[in-house]
Amino acid sequence: SLFDFGLFYGLWDMTNDAAKFDIRDLLKRRFPDRARSVSFVSNHDVDRFQPINRQKRALAYAITCTMTGMPSVFH
Repeated sequence: SLFDFGLFYGLWDMTNDAAKFDIRDLLKRRFPDRARSVSFVSNHDVDRFQPINRQKRALAYAITCTMTGMPSVFH
């Protein structure tokens, strides 16, 4: 399994500049082998340096939990 950083950065763009973001682009940014991909919103590494907008994090988690693959919830 591999972490889906393409989706992570898509979610980061979506939560930080929603007015310019087209939600359809999330599917284009995903890891091609979706059965092996691990979707995530936060983890111990990215949360320190480039966190997803905390006020909109629930939306990002909702999206990752509905996509194909293995969602990872960092708590």
